Amino acid sequence: MVKSSSHNRERLFYERYANALREHGVHVPQLYWAGIDSDHTNWIAMEYIPGVFPQEQWRNNPAQIRMLCNLHAYCSGPISLRDDATWYRPKWDDEMTELAFTWFEGSSEGELIKQRLRDAQQKSQTLFVPHCCLSGDPNPTNWRVRSNGELVMVDWERFCEGNPAIDLAITMPNLGTEDLSLETQLARTYNRLYREMNNAAFQSDLDFALQIRAAKIWTVVEFIANAARDMDNYPKATIDYIVAHLPAFIPKLS
Repeated sequence: MVKSSSHNRERLFYERYANALREHGVHVPQLYWAGIDSDHTNWIAMEYIPGVFPQEQWRNNPAQIRMLCNLHAYCSGPISLRDDATWYRPKWDDEMTELAFTWFEGSSEGELIKQRLRDAQQKSQTLFVPHCCLSGDPNPTNWRVRSNGELVMVDWERFCEGNPAIDLAITMPNLGTEDLSLETQLARTYNRLYREMNNAAFQSDLDFALQIRAAKIWTVVEFIANAARDMDNYPKATIDYIVAHLPAFIPKLS
C-alpha cells in the first residue's frame, strides 16, 4: 500500500516511532519505504492489510482497547511530542465554538445552544493536558484485520498527546449512549487493563466515563467546525446527524 501527503506527520511517525510501538504490543503496519520527493510530497510504502474490522465488533472491543492501553502506557514515558510543532494538537478554542455554531444559527434555541457549546468548551480543557500519546483517530474504519486475526491501526496522521478518553471516545460509533452505558463499559474495560500495567485505575469508572462523553462531544464539534470551513469534503448525512442530535447530548456533561 502506498500513501502520499503534503504533511510529514505520518511519514515521521513510521520512521521514528512505529518500530518501538510495535515491540510494545501496538499493531502497526510494516513500513517498507518512506521518503519525500522534489515537490515536497511525503510518501510511505507499507504493508497492505485487506481485512475490514467487522461492524459487530465495534463496541467495547477488548483487543482494540488493550492495544490503545499499550500505546498510552508506552508513550507516557519514552515519547514526548509537546516540544515538536510537527504533530497534531487537539484543542477546543473560541474559533472552533464559533465555527460549530454556524450550523445552529437561526435555530429557535440558538442562544441556548451557543451557551452550552461555550460551557462544554470550558469543561473539555482537561482533555488536552498531555497525559500520554494518542492515536488521535482510532475510529472503527481506521482498523484492519490481518489473516491471523490481529487488529492493526492504519492511520496515524493525528498522532498526538492528550487524555486517553479522546482515543476511547473516537472508537465509539455515533454520539455514544444517552444513559452512559457504552462509555461506562469502555471505562471499566480500560481500567481493568490499566490496572494490569500500573496497579491502579486511571480514574474512577464514572469519572472516566464522563471524560469519554466529553471527548466524544469534542470530536463531533471539531468535525462540524472543520466542515464549516470546507463543506464539500464532509458528508452531508453525517453533518445533519450531528446537528440534529448534538444539542441533546451537550447538557449530559454535568
